[in-house]
Amino acid sequence: MLHASWSGRGPADSSGGGLMMGGITARTFDYFALLVGASVVALCSGVLASLCVKYELRRFAWGFAATFFCCALVAAYCLGQLL
Repeated sequence: MLHASWSGRGPADSSGGGLMMGGITARTFDYFALLVGASVVALCSGVLASLCVKYELRRFAWGFAATFFCCALVAAYCLGQLL
């Protein structure tokens, strides 16, 4: 009974789908911004990883290398979505 009285309220629910009818979509600009951001972070983490290797900071080098790899994957995905 509560569900039946709640679903009929307001113009937003007149179609029966509720407020979440449209869904979430990503536009081209969103992928481009994420591509640029991930590329910048990948570049910085690659430089920092090489500096950590030079100064023999292995744990930091592994962390920055993992960050580089993850950001490179995100950038590759965004590039694939743009093309």
